[in-house]
Amino acid sequence: MRGIFLTKGQAACFHALMAPSAFHSHRGRLRGFLGSLLGLLVVVYFGYHAVQGDRGVLALARLNREIDEAHTQLDKLKAEEESLQARVTRLSPESLDPDLLDERARTMLNRVRPDEVIIRLDGPS
Repeated sequence: MRGIFLTKGQAACFHALMAPSAFHSHRGRLRGFLGSLLGLLVVVYFGYHAVQGDRGVLALARLNREIDEAHTQLDKLKAEEESLQARVTRLSPESLDPDLLDERARTMLNRVRPDEVIIRLDGPS
């Protein structure tokens, strides 16, 4: 039979050399800890950007607020447009309102009749 024959002292020394050291057992734990830490950091990174990023939850809320403000402004402008369109319709030749025509002409030409009294009102302060 072939083999290596060692004395008890040599065998103890051999086992000490071949046994996993404390460094090797801590190395495995350290690798597991670093892997978990890296995973946690990746989750935190993406979580932060999901909330705070350019396309995150807060940006979505800000855009929704801006859209609501734009709709409000659009409604006001549509109402103003309808008012102006009604005035234009009353000044059109098909449905000419003599009172409105008289008022506009006197306002544009800065004229008044002798029997009129002008009362100036200051604008809203």
